[in-house]
Amino acid sequence: MLEIRLYELYDHVTLFLIAESNQTFSGKSKQLYLKDNWSRFSRYHNKIRRVPTEKIFSKNR
Repeated sequence: MLEIRLYELYDHVTLFLIAESNQTFSGKSKQLYLKDNWSRFSRYHNKIRRVPTEKIFSKNR
């Protein structure tokens, strides 16, 4: 899905700001998909700014 959006919108935007967390909404750990597949999106690197976030949700909500 991300690759489609990057392709379709590339000529229409100045910057893609992509935030990704290392945990799910329920607090479980998950991989950083953009980071792990960074080379796949190499043609878009000049317009992508990654914002990795950690522990944005508390398990004791």
